[in-house]
Amino acid sequence: FDGSSGWISDWTAGVDYVVSVAGDYDRLCAINMSLVSDQLFTQCPADNAATYNQALQAAILTARNAGIVTFAATGNDGSCNSMASPAALSAAVPVIASFDTSSCIAAATGGGDGGPACDEIMSFSNRHGCNELAAPGNWVNGPQMGGGVAPFTGTSFAAPHVAGAVAVLKGA
Repeated sequence: FDGSSGWISDWTAGVDYVVSVAGDYDRLCAINMSLVSDQLFTQCPADNAATYNQALQAAILTARNAGIVTFAATGNDGSCNSMASPAALSAAVPVIASFDTSSCIAAATGGGDGGPACDEIMSFSNRHGCNELAAPGNWVNGPQMGGGVAPFTGTSFAAPHVAGAVAVLKGA
């Protein structure tokens, strides 16, 4: 069990399910995993660092072999040398959060309002040498419980940007 995000065996089963129904959807090409393990991994990749990583790696690799790319949030602990799983796995594509220019209030040179400069990596993003992509993850409007939308921040808002972009490109 991962205390913050549920049973890792359920994560693995979810990836397995997507692969099992891929034939029903001719453009299925991306999985977003906006969830993270409690444990951070300094080794990169961390495929064999924990027993649960081995099972999750196998499921994500099966998805990749079926033409489905898995994008994973790296976590929000502010670590500069470690990431959570599944982002730390070699079969997944880790995504860190950036402060997107389109939502940037400060001048392009940054810092006018004491906030982050435009297009910089957010300090809360876990990162490591395995990082592959960055996407908007600061003050992203998303659905909230009870209806409506509200601004949210985190790598869990960056990873779906990338998964969605890949799905749009595949659809085109």
